[in-house]
Amino acid sequence: MRSLFLFILLLLISANMYAQETTKNKSLSYKNGFWGVTIKQGTKKLSTGDIKKLYVDVQPALSKYKKGKALNAVGTIMAIPSGIVFGYGVGLLISGQEINKTVYIISAAGLFTGILFHIGGESMIKSSVNIYNADIDKTSSLNIKFGVMQNGLGFCLTL
Repeated sequence: MRSLFLFILLLLISANMYAQETTKNKSLSYKNGFWGVTIKQGTKKLSTGDIKKLYVDVQPALSKYKKGKALNAVGTIMAIPSGIVFGYGVGLLISGQEINKTVYIISAAGLFTGILFHIGGESMIKSSVNIYNADIDKTSSLNIKFGVMQNGLGFCLTL
């Protein structure tokens, strides 16, 4: 009886030693913020590198994420200088001075286009999160297999 108790205790201790929490199959969430879209896994805010590591197996999500980040950057680069020039033109109009209408129209178009690119980029990033979540929901199931592992023969639990 004592040897059975020791065997079960040893089995439980060794099972706990090799248990790992997998973060690969946890769903992601996103939230709009002032500085763009924030992606979280549970309560942990993910960096761009973390997201790219998670998306390695889900190429459509990775491609959408990269395109979204690029559109976000282009939109910001277009919108900020155009907004400054547009605002300067509005200030001149309010004070009753003459403005260069061509520059004013081009800056308004640049500001509008930059905002649209930024919104499109955020939409693509959100879409990448939805693609990733749909993929892990489709593939996350518990499998029990018997085979060769790092520590010899045994049962292997995979998600």
